[in-house]
Amino acid sequence: ELVILPASVDCDGNTVYSAELTIHEGRFHQVKRMFEAVGCTVTYLKRFSMGSLTLGDLQKGEYRKLTTEEVEMLQK
Repeated sequence: ELVILPASVDCDGNTVYSAELTIHEGRFHQVKRMFEAVGCTVTYLKRFSMGSLTLGDLQKGEYRKLTTEEVEMLQK
């Protein structure tokens, strides 16, 4: 699913376009290549979940250790 968000203007006066992309399988570099194929540059991607594991309210650059149960779930 692809949702184009309203355009905004950055502090330098450049128009910035944003979108929300929901994929069920794929990798970040594949998403970047898809956008580059139509002349767009991806500057930021954020993963919200991996399978049934959700990452919660992590902020940009923030991280947490996975529990033993979470690691086991991802290895299945």
